[in-house]
Amino acid sequence: MALQMMNSSSHPLHLCHLKKSNLIINRLYILFHSIALILLFSFRISSILTLFHSKNQPFIPHLLIFISELTLSFIWILSQSFLWRPVTRTVFPERLPGDDQLPPIDVFICTADPRAEPPLGVMNTVISAMALNYPAEKLSVYLSDDGGCPVTLEAMREALKFAKMWVPFCNKYGVKTICPEAYFSGREVDDEVMVDSYEFGAEQHRIKEEYESFARKVTKISESETCISNKDHSAVVEVMVEERTHDQVKMPLLVYVSREKRTSHPHHFKAGALNALLRVSNLLSNSPYILGLDCDMYCNDKNSARQAMCFHLDPNLSPSLAFVQFPQTFHNASKHDIYESTLRCTFKTLWRGMDGIKGPCLSGTCYYLKREALYELPVMQQDINLKELKQCFGTSNEFIRSLYKKYNAKLDGEKDLFDESLQETKHLASCEYEDGTKWGNEASLLIQMFGFFFGYFSVAEDFFTSIIIHCRHWFSVYHIPSRPSFMGSCTTNLNDLLIQGTRWSAGLVEVGLSRFCPLIYGASRMPILQSFCYAWLALFPTCFISLWILATIPSLSLLNEITVYPKVTNPFFLVFLYVFVLSNLQHIREIHSTGASLHEWKHEQRVWMMKAITSHLYGSTHAIMEKLGVKEANFLPTNKVINEDEVKLHQMGIYNFQTSRMFLVPLCSLVTLNVLAFVVGIFRMVFHKEFIDEIFTQTFLSFYIVLMGYPVLEGMMLRKDKGRIAPTVTKHRGRVWTSMGLRIMNSGSHPLHLCHLKKSTLIINRLYILFHSIALILLFSFRISSILTLFHSKNQPFIPHLLIFISELTLSFIWIHSQSFLWRPVTRTVFPERLPGDDQLSPIDVFICTADPRAEPPLGVMNTVISAMALNYPAEKLSVYLSDDGGCPVTLEAMREALKFAKMWVPFCNKYGVKTICPEAYFTGREVDDEVMVDSLEFGAEQRRIKEEYESFAHKVTKISESESCISNKDHSPVVEVMVDESTNDERKIPLLVYVSREKRPSHPHHFKAGALNALLRVSNLLSNSPYILGLDCDMYCNDKNSARQAMCFHLDPNLSPSLAFVQFPQTFHNISKHDIYESTLRCLFTTLWCGMDGIKGPCLSGTCYYLKREALYELPLIREDINLKELKQCFGSSNEFIRSLYKKYNAKLDGEKDLFDESLQETKHLASCEYEDGTKWGNEVGFRYFSVTEDFITSITIHCKHWFSVYYMPSRPSFMGSCTTNLNDLLIQGTRWTAGLMEVGLSRFCPLIYGPSRMPILQSFCYAWLALYPIGFISLWILATIPPLSLLNDITVYPKVTNPFFLVFLYVFVLSNLQHMREIHSTGASLLTWKHEQRVWMMKAITSYLYGSTHAVMEKLGVKEANFLPTNKVINEDEVKLHQMGIYNFQTSSMFLVPLCSLVTLNLLGFVVGIIRMVFHKECIDEILVQTFLAFYVALMGYPVLEGMMLRKDKGRITPTVSCYSLIFSVFILSFGKLLVTY
Repeated sequence: MALQMMNSSSHPLHLCHLKKSNLIINRLYILFHSIALILLFSFRISSILTLFHSKNQPFIPHLLIFISELTLSFIWILSQSFLWRPVTRTVFPERLPGDDQLPPIDVFICTADPRAEPPLGVMNTVISAMALNYPAEKLSVYLSDDGGCPVTLEAMREALKFAKMWVPFCNKYGVKTICPEAYFSGREVDDEVMVDSYEFGAEQHRIKEEYESFARKVTKISESETCISNKDHSAVVEVMVEERTHDQVKMPLLVYVSREKRTSHPHHFKAGALNALLRVSNLLSNSPYILGLDCDMYCNDKNSARQAMCFHLDPNLSPSLAFVQFPQTFHNASKHDIYESTLRCTFKTLWRGMDGIKGPCLSGTCYYLKREALYELPVMQQDINLKELKQCFGTSNEFIRSLYKKYNAKLDGEKDLFDESLQETKHLASCEYEDGTKWGNEASLLIQMFGFFFGYFSVAEDFFTSIIIHCRHWFSVYHIPSRPSFMGSCTTNLNDLLIQGTRWSAGLVEVGLSRFCPLIYGASRMPILQSFCYAWLALFPTCFISLWILATIPSLSLLNEITVYPKVTNPFFLVFLYVFVLSNLQHIREIHSTGASLHEWKHEQRVWMMKAITSHLYGSTHAIMEKLGVKEANFLPTNKVINEDEVKLHQMGIYNFQTSRMFLVPLCSLVTLNVLAFVVGIFRMVFHKEFIDEIFTQTFLSFYIVLMGYPVLEGMMLRKDKGRIAPTVTKHRGRVWTSMGLRIMNSGSHPLHLCHLKKSTLIINRLYILFHSIALILLFSFRISSILTLFHSKNQPFIPHLLIFISELTLSFIWIHSQSFLWRPVTRTVFPERLPGDDQLSPIDVFICTADPRAEPPLGVMNTVISAMALNYPAEKLSVYLSDDGGCPVTLEAMREALKFAKMWVPFCNKYGVKTICPEAYFTGREVDDEVMVDSLEFGAEQRRIKEEYESFAHKVTKISESESCISNKDHSPVVEVMVDESTNDERKIPLLVYVSREKRPSHPHHFKAGALNALLRVSNLLSNSPYILGLDCDMYCNDKNSARQAMCFHLDPNLSPSLAFVQFPQTFHNISKHDIYESTLRCLFTTLWCGMDGIKGPCLSGTCYYLKREALYELPLIREDINLKELKQCFGSSNEFIRSLYKKYNAKLDGEKDLFDESLQETKHLASCEYEDGTKWGNEVGFRYFSVTEDFITSITIHCKHWFSVYYMPSRPSFMGSCTTNLNDLLIQGTRWTAGLMEVGLSRFCPLIYGPSRMPILQSFCYAWLALYPIGFISLWILATIPPLSLLNDITVYPKVTNPFFLVFLYVFVLSNLQHMREIHSTGASLLTWKHEQRVWMMKAITSYLYGSTHAVMEKLGVKEANFLPTNKVINEDEVKLHQMGIYNFQTSSMFLVPLCSLVTLNLLGFVVGIIRMVFHKECIDEILVQTFLAFYVALMGYPVLEGMMLRKDKGRITPTVSCYSLIFSVFILSFGKLLVTY
């Protein structure tokens, strides 16, 4: 049947053909295949139900196979929409009206990287577009150079010179192959011989010489050093042919466009480039139709524009026709096409099928698109609100005028008008033009009324744009001409094929998983069959689920003698056979109908399997991770550079396996597995013929996969050429050992830092999460069934089982959140030597806080101050502030002495390159890695002099601190003293030193450390106003003088800096013993958790050792000058000088006139007063937050929730060193304080599980939730330390018997958790003894600190108790230090901590003894009580130091007899109360 589409005359411009025989065959196939699938599902469901009840065979393999069949069937159902009504078309371009009546066309060509897309090939595409058989004055060619590379611009100028000869030559002699490279290389041989052969031959020879000269020039240009893509450049628009109508030779307009790109602005990949071309072309040519081309897709048929106009100019089609899609064809496709590079299925089957519904999908290139379809603007209306138009299209009045049909482009107008229009195009191509507009966005009602443009929602911009166009009731057509209209270069190696497939899969699945999923978004907006077509395109990558199952489960089942398919004698075997055979016959018929050979079937099957196993898996995973906020979209152009070796292999039909192990390892592994299964199946069928009936199907399936994977086997075992699979891959095909380095580049060619992601760790962590999760599900199923059984039968007490289940749920809840730290751990490397000169470095303010000179000795505080002053950073750009929150004269006097010593110490460190810049650490020999100086005599003398000066300084400070004035004062006025206040013309030799003691009154809340830090923020804003802040605790001295430069490697990176809030360094401690019995190093926190958070959006602020951007604490739009002053004062307080300091142009008064300086100094005292914050937003929305005593944690949450991120850097030499807790008392008090602060946040509206998910990635909110809520682990530990031993003492069993299969689940969870903990400890370089100490300290803290801290937080929420803050004691006690170094616990702490510990250890010791006695004298009980006895033993073993302190030790650090008596009484109480509880 031919459907005639008529123009205004009596002759049609085109015909549409519908072949009824194909229609009938397709629909019969759909019917019969659907019936077969229904029968197949009925078999599967009945089999699974039977197995579930009988339990004769494992249930899981059958279920997984069923899932794979359901997935494939779902994809198959969607795919049949393509077969419902396929059509073909014929055009008659000779029936078009005259050239003067043809509409203008703009050609859009996009390139991005001259290294991947050689300029010579790009220029051939440009020249071929200029040579189209179309009126030159109605053709405009635009090239978008998204790399902003000078090479491309220069090559385009050369292309114009050659085009002025090539285009007339093609027109004069009717050349068909209008791409010069294709013409002269003889790719196309169908150009007719000219009549005047002598004239033509001479002209052809001349043009060929000109082309060779042009090609040499472009090749030479592209080999220059400037051939590098630039991601940070201004907009460039250059019109190559300005006066085209006055030339003797009429030429199309040629325009070079390189839109502005800045690292701080999203560029939206190809869609962003196309939208920039849309805007620019609107002003310059404003053609109603657009031809979109990839840079390697040259025009092969000069008549393609006229063919497209046969549809666009048909009055019956034109009003609703959005675009005409042509197929992509490829000049370098081999006769074998082993990589299925021609995309035969897409362009010869799928698009024809869609054309019979409402038209094909936009395919990224080779389309003639109506501009109006992208704008959807009611252009005839004159009363459209201008404000609404600007909100949609941007601020350019000229662009908005260009949207109306009566608009005339300025190309042929006066020069002034043209220059003005050209200037406007640069504004339209700027990266800021789209801000606040609807370009690329479809979300609002306004855009539904006015426009859409090329969509930014996905990297597959053509697919997403096509969905939106068709959902607006436009349609499209598909035309396959006899001569290919466009020719490009296809992928010729496996690496490019799989990378391209991964990118496409990620983009498609990204749409499929969004609200624009065609099954949801499209069903009500387009025909149901068309929505099915789009749904298939969006979701077909999910077939990786089916293929992975079918490539593993049948073969594994075969190896384990499990049957997952019906026997050959079973009637349902015929159903499976029918589905398999009919599917392949239909595929073969379809291939044959498109003129391809049967080899095509083999190659398409093979490539589909390869892609499903690798590309579809990785692409789908990438899309899911992007949805979770773990990963951002990326786009890499397919490589167009020709490699002769690759081409040779491709032409021979041999696979080139030179690709990543990430692709090869899964392929090799699955093929090897199926080879093994096939061999085993054949062996069993030969020697045990009775099995043929059962295992034939599985053996055949393994054979089929092996057959499809034969090239992989060949590459592994037989081939010796370069394209083989490397022996390394073959050897490690079951593992991935590679680690990935993600380069974060600075503005030059060298990175300031690298980010490393170790894939082996990633895989181990994720497998652990998977297997442990499965075990937990099984464990919960056991618990629930046990509790329900007990509840109904009442044979045993119900409460113990319920409590144990609560403890297991609590631990599992904490475990689930903790796994987010393991999802993507990274490490980093920095290159401070690549930083710019000192004059370009940013200033830094150092904030050091102290509160009580009795708990924090002034000598230690001054060492921290001096070490900060000695950092390897320009002295004039470093300011050190000390906050003395105790207002103690001793600290001020000690600071004056410190300044005197620093004037000698800092020059000494600079002169001799001293590494250990803390004088106390240097002279006590804590660090021994300082190099011996060259001039040892001079250095030795200088060193002795400095040492004497330090001893004198230390003696003075110690004497001062022993005075009676060494008492913290909670009621004092503000004091601000600038220690270096002599203004000289010389350059500052040492950093600025400032003492700040904010005002404190009993009647005003002081907000602990956060209040002190905010006072420093305000004071420093006026005195130095540095953009970056180094935060230090008073005992955390600088150990590496280069830490500031290391931090600047991140802060000065233009790709990171706009959104980087802080760089966190780990805390390390100089007084750690080799035993570390108190887990004082916080190993888990700084070597595991923070590395894990760094892989998401960065670690938590840790209270000290961070370089923080000041702006992140203010969140103020500093650039705006029109901010309401009243609003600013309500936010920041009443100080005008402080508000002025918020602006970047503000100059601090330190080096100004003395009067100005004195005035500024007086203002700082006002800023440090306790009343300044009243009625402001300090501590709520500005500065460090006051919500919790853990000010770092709540501040970190709010910073990350505002879309800032952070990084974590762990250098080889510790950057900062502090003093850790060396006794149990300080450990538990510190733990209680931290627990109270964290739980305070966890129980508030800022709980990360409530406040976080909508403001930060879900995994990051899980990390914060774990930090906030992990103290609730005390519930689990108290239950596990009491209920099992109490149940054991009362003959109650709360765990499965050893002979029960579920015993293995509990054993697996316990063993796997501890093995993972040990592996993690080993990976950080610690010994296995660390495992024991960490387990022990966790139990001690959970029983005491977590309980008391959580109770404190709950009571505070109820208003019963107020928050308090006690600084950790830094005073050294020799006896404590001695015990700590020996690895002996010091139990000199409160009975509040000791009594629970002693009681629970005693209870479990009793439970263990009773359990052993019962197992010895009643061996039949072993099966029942082994688990409880072991658990009691484990708790007693972890509590052995407590038992030792109660019974064996006689030293001062033992547990006193009084505490032991209290513990005994408490134990009796637990036994009495517990008996009532567990026997209920």
